Amino acid sequence: MWTYAAAPPSAQQQLLLVTDTDVARGQQPISQLFCCNPWLVGAIIAAAIAIPIALHNSNDDDDQTATPTN
Repeated sequence: MWTYAAAPPSAQQQLLLVTDTDVARGQQPISQLFCCNPWLVGAIIAAAIAIPIALHNSNDDDDQTATPTN
């Protein structure tokens, strides 16, 4: 940011973005990310299966009491 006194004479009040013809936006809709990326879809499906199984198995461990074996 320039102060009014320090700004060069050619300074403008707004930003002017000048591009060449070979510019591409680096954004895409979030729906395309989920629809077209098989790794992401696979990871979501794997997590949807693994997390409930892990939670169920961790609850089973709390119900068991240790019994000594002789």
